Amino acid sequence: MEEGLSSEILSNPQTEYTKLLIAAVPSVETRGYRLSSIKREKLPERPQTFGKLLIEAKDISKTFDGRHGSVVRAVDHADFELRAGQTLGIVGESGSGKSTLARIAAALIDPDDGEVLLEGDKWSGIKEVARRKRRHLIQVVSQDPLASFDPRYTVSRIVEEPLLSELSRRERRKRVQHALDLVRLPQSVYDLSPRQLSGGQSQRIAIARAIVTQPHVLVADEAVSSLDVSIQAQILDLFADIQAETNIGILFISHDLGVIYHISDFVLVMKDGRIVEKGTPQKVLVHPEHEYTASLLAALPKLPRSSVLQGSNN
Repeated sequence: MEEGLSSEILSNPQTEYTKLLIAAVPSVETRGYRLSSIKREKLPERPQTFGKLLIEAKDISKTFDGRHGSVVRAVDHADFELRAGQTLGIVGESGSGKSTLARIAAALIDPDDGEVLLEGDKWSGIKEVARRKRRHLIQVVSQDPLASFDPRYTVSRIVEEPLLSELSRRERRKRVQHALDLVRLPQSVYDLSPRQLSGGQSQRIAIARAIVTQPHVLVADEAVSSLDVSIQAQILDLFADIQAETNIGILFISHDLGVIYHISDFVLVMKDGRIVEKGTPQKVLVHPEHEYTASLLAALPKLPRSSVLQGSNN
């Protein structure tokens, strides 16, 4: 498509494809705009205030057994809140505790100390049978959707799988159709097996399966980290569109600071299980106060004309 010195191509691309790849890189300049278009197309307006409190985590701690009898403190006295229509970004290096915190929020594991409330009611530390009726309110989109699909199922069967058995067949079909429409998948893929799909299509199906239960909270754990930059851009735009239509609260976990800046309304930075910094993306990722956050920003590679987070060193 194009070749030459990296500084020339990345600062002055000649082909539409190269321009699209560069435009898809999340940055300060892309916030509020679609990443999957070269043109400056605006995303749906973010609300000035957010809705009801969906998740409240209070003084959460979690430890695991390590090697040679040691104890690993994966989460250490963490607090956070998530409201309807809000995206809360959690960022940190591998092993920082962000995924463990997300699993606690989704009640996939219980904390050792502290508690999680879901819409004001106890969510952690209770028996699973007591959570079952509210399980549909919080759904998870993982990094590797294909691993979570039953290879015997078609796309429509995969999306239908989490629906309650008491729903009529007609209602289930209606829900599946709406979910697949929201993620912009054509009817031509409905009867395909998951192994016939591209990576981007698989992630769209995972999102459709998560939203088919009409949840109030979506936990996206490294949901775009395995995608190439152009497909990642499409999925990030898709999350914004779904949130605008459904007012869902999104807990978005990533190690990518550019992605977190682009998508989040509020940011938590984690290191060694602790939340070391929190605030708006502008405050935390452009004007960090904690030395760890500053070190993460300093480690980012820079594009010739603008950094991945332009202004982060100001």
